[in-house]
Amino acid sequence: MALHSGKDGLALAEENRSTVRPVGNVRREFSARTKREAWSRANGCCEGILAFGIFAGKRCSAPLEGYYFAYDHIDPDWYSKDSDLGNCQVLCRLCHAIKTGRDQT
Repeated sequence: MALHSGKDGLALAEENRSTVRPVGNVRREFSARTKREAWSRANGCCEGILAFGIFAGKRCSAPLEGYYFAYDHIDPDWYSKDSDLGNCQVLCRLCHAIKTGRDQT
């Protein structure tokens, strides 16, 4: 999954007019519409759920402005084949790295 500069998530989603790819060994990406809707829902804050310490289970909420962020499949693409809004979350760089590590184990 590509990381994006957080300067303007709506503009980036509009620029990246990728379509959902066919099922198979090819990864399905989120459509520009799904990215726009996810960005709007996130309201400029990370949607990651913290997994450690006293904040476990709470939303990260790190601001995405000026940071790197990723549109991430909540249930991994290889497992769910679902690239709809309900399976999309906008994550800060740290939450994305942690979740990607968990998804690969």
